[in-house]
Amino acid sequence: MRSHRGDLDGFSSLFPGDEKQVGWDLLELLMIIIEDKKRTE
Repeated sequence: MRSHRGDLDGFSSLFPGDEKQVGWDLLELLMIIIEDKKRTE
């Protein structure tokens, strides 16, 4: 089974310099989804 770390490293190489911004955008989106789920429960 491959680790997520390897996937992230491969992903980062596709977007050199932008991977941190991409990561933060995904994190923000995840937080919004989690908050949404809490509200609908």
